[in-house]
Amino acid sequence: MTSKTRPVVLDLADPPVDDPTLQSDGAFALECPRYVEAVRSALAIKTGVGFGDVEALDAFRLTGPDNEGRPVFLFIPGNIPEDDRREEIVEKLTLYVISVVHEVVVRQGKGFTAMWLCQNENPSRLSVGWFRRTYYSIPYMYHQKMASLCIVHPPLQVRALLFLLSYVQRHAFWEKVNFADRLEFLDADVPIALVKTLPQSYKDYDKMLDREMYSQASINDMSTLAGMPSMPPMPPMAPIPGMPGVPAANGSSGDAGVGESPNITDYKRNWED
Repeated sequence: MTSKTRPVVLDLADPPVDDPTLQSDGAFALECPRYVEAVRSALAIKTGVGFGDVEALDAFRLTGPDNEGRPVFLFIPGNIPEDDRREEIVEKLTLYVISVVHEVVVRQGKGFTAMWLCQNENPSRLSVGWFRRTYYSIPYMYHQKMASLCIVHPPLQVRALLFLLSYVQRHAFWEKVNFADRLEFLDADVPIALVKTLPQSYKDYDKMLDREMYSQASINDMSTLAGMPSMPPMPPMAPIPGMPGVPAANGSSGDAGVGESPNITDYKRNWED
């Protein structure tokens, strides 16, 4: 199936499958007819061949709860395969996600938190066109029910894309966005126990960002870009009791002595055991 082929959808005149929200003359059909078509298509697949193939990709999880007991929709687009079936997979995966979130948000009436893991080391698996179509196909109810949108490791392109997509005056979108440059910043919205379940590759990437941030080379590069001379090496820090790698105030042993600078990339993050 190519991007030029529309997915097979049920006729809007057909009766919904035990779901009054999908009536052809209902509020959703009037506001977002594409959404109603998508849900109907998803229900047809669910009762037919099923979504087992895209579920196995682990590109989407219904998990949680967040800090307030709400379900969490976790998106891992980096798990979408990059092959000649990508467009077909993305289309079916989108319908699978719609079938899940519709059940939780619309039928059960629950609020939710969404978490999106950015894959910065590889090209995006999803096009700008996909983001735009999906965003404008979602009923306003989803904006109302969304408590928080956590974007993990957001590159500049993602920040710009969200700004363009959210230029809508009827809802306070930006108040709900958490740009989590590090996994440890997610604890404002979700429990650390949930953060620990994220794929190891994102944890490793998180640590790599720390190493780059605190490397002397990175500091010098930033100084050069700003037209400043490279910064000289910083003198050793005096040990502070309780810091990672520094003897505690009670005299317990540590791996950093007086006058040594602890390795800041070795500190234990809140999501590490």
